Amino acid sequence: MFLRDKAEVFPVRASAAGFAVCGLLASMAALPSSVHAHGETVRGGGAGGINTVGAIVTPGILSGGLRLEVRQFDAFSEEMLLGYALEGEDVHQHAQELSGTLTASYALDASWCLNAALQVNAFRDFREATLDGPGVARVVRDDLSGGIGDLLLLTRVRPWHDDSHHVAILAGLKLPTGSTRETDDEGARQGAHNQPGSGSIDFQLGLAYSLVVDWFEIDADVVGHVRTEGAMSYQAGNMLQADVALSATVWQLTLVAELNFLVAERDVERDEVLRNSGITTLYASPGVVARLTSEHVLFASFSYPIYQDLPGIQNNELFRANLGYAFSAEVSRSHDGERRPTHDPFHPQDDHPPDRHPDHGHAHDGPPHDEHGRHLDVRYDEPAHEEPAHEESPVDETSDAPQPE
Repeated sequence: MFLRDKAEVFPVRASAAGFAVCGLLASMAALPSSVHAHGETVRGGGAGGINTVGAIVTPGILSGGLRLEVRQFDAFSEEMLLGYALEGEDVHQHAQELSGTLTASYALDASWCLNAALQVNAFRDFREATLDGPGVARVVRDDLSGGIGDLLLLTRVRPWHDDSHHVAILAGLKLPTGSTRETDDEGARQGAHNQPGSGSIDFQLGLAYSLVVDWFEIDADVVGHVRTEGAMSYQAGNMLQADVALSATVWQLTLVAELNFLVAERDVERDEVLRNSGITTLYASPGVVARLTSEHVLFASFSYPIYQDLPGIQNNELFRANLGYAFSAEVSRSHDGERRPTHDPFHPQDDHPPDRHPDHGHAHDGPPHDEHGRHLDVRYDEPAHEEPAHEESPVDETSDAPQPE
């Protein structure tokens, strides 16, 4: 995400997460959230990009983070909603979406990273007009609703890289852990489009690329989302996204400029294609990453839709803004190849660990000695064996033979 192994690329960054990350946020680390507020992707994770998934994988880094996002929409008036309902149009809206995402990631080795993201989603000022009879319509309201969202598991495999270029394969699985039982102000169950979770098992597959040259970095990704039928026989449309991020590090700050593109098919509800759904949007997303220490960063991003094509009757998105925190903990490799935390007192990480006395277990400045100051040749994987002492023959004081000195 934003923290990177200091020895790998540039001293200003160390590896982490986003929220999340391997190389964001954890993270994570970013893949844009779903068109229907079911935020379902680890965001960030390459390095410089805040909304872009890069290909950097730094082994031995455990990372995590928290990301907060707000999306603001241009709302229809209630009179307009009533008019749409009387015309037979199924139109609904919420003025604002809020989400908080917990991310975690771990790089198993130099080519394989695992990410996880879990969201809490909330919706403000939901409005929908329904017909109570011929020519009679009313507005259904819900001022605030929300709950636990879906869980995404994402893996990044980096099959090739050199000193500057990195290429990775992305594969994700979204599990229906989110709530789908939220109700409106009248106690009726909300539609699937206004639930914190989707109730579906979805899949992701894509490619990511990163170029790192000193203080400058380019991250890019292309990811396909395959959605299945979820709660209330609702299936969100399949989606393709593409992102590119340019970032430059100056002292403790990384300045980020991104383009984020989304195109999604229309949704299907009870085998009927919803004509007021689907999306094609291009966002311009400037951002900044501030390094507090080599293990802790803050980041912020503002996304403005410079192009929107919304089929049918849909309210435009005005903007989305993100604010987050990410941290990392380095896990190093011991002499026998096993990774251990660097603070592990039982497996020191220096090249020549101090010898340990087989009996007392404490460290000495040199090889262990016996009580006479003689060096002991001790193997630590076997119990020490001392040679039995040689007994001297008794001296016969009555003998006339000369006695040895």
